[in-house]
Amino acid sequence: MPLENKDVQLAVLGLGVQIELNDNLDNFAREVEKNTDTIRALKIMSEHSQYIAVRGNITGEYLDKIGIHNWKVIGCPSFYEPFRQYGEARLKKASLDRAVINVTPGGDGEYKILSYGIQNRKPIILQAMNDMPLTLWENRSIEDRHLQQKFPGLEGYTVNMVENYIKEFGHMFYTRDKWTEFLNKENIQFSIGSRFHGNMMAFFNGIPAMWIVHDFRTKELVEAMELPYIQYRDLSRYSMDEIMNKCEYGHKFKANYISMGRKYIDFLDQCQINHNFKRERM
Repeated sequence: MPLENKDVQLAVLGLGVQIELNDNLDNFAREVEKNTDTIRALKIMSEHSQYIAVRGNITGEYLDKIGIHNWKVIGCPSFYEPFRQYGEARLKKASLDRAVINVTPGGDGEYKILSYGIQNRKPIILQAMNDMPLTLWENRSIEDRHLQQKFPGLEGYTVNMVENYIKEFGHMFYTRDKWTEFLNKENIQFSIGSRFHGNMMAFFNGIPAMWIVHDFRTKELVEAMELPYIQYRDLSRYSMDEIMNKCEYGHKFKANYISMGRKYIDFLDQCQINHNFKRERM
């Protein structure tokens, strides 16, 4: 690799294990260890980095096993935007009356989120090509077989009903400013879904968010950052009101947020990354 013999300093953020929730972490680790190129790349990154920012402790502990110890749990860098602005997370009171949803097509429980959105006429944030943006932008039809592939288990809604819902309530943004403008204009007060950054965008705009965990990546992130979450199986156990009431940002979250915010500033300083966080918050 070119970096092996280069005198260059790296800043690695967001490194994390990527597997499904029902996959075995030990099996994953054994498979990765067989891939000498992956191990070599990780060690090169370590050698050229003051610290590697990982999503959570599980990833860090795995790095320890392969001899990489210069890591810090940072979670997601976008988590710290409210800390940069205010030194704390400032959140509205959650309300289903002004809720927004997001989905990850293909997941076993996604139809429950989509059903709630259609039934209650809630705006839905589309984030990727498989989220049906062509229905929104180009009036494309959805094939029935594709609908079943994207939302297995969806019942009681025809293709036409889903198309009309996307056309009327679907939104897709290509800039942070436009997304923020929408959230503020619509006075959104609650976000729920399985898109990590769909909810994170709501969070750093002061909107309480509930993460639906569908893979190990998301679970590791929300647990490290003490963010409220439920798993797919919980969607059928609770009503949406009950789920919203579980969306708590209490003392444990607040204390962790301040602690992680300070650690993030420390990480940026140690990696010699210029930033505009206020050092007095250390």
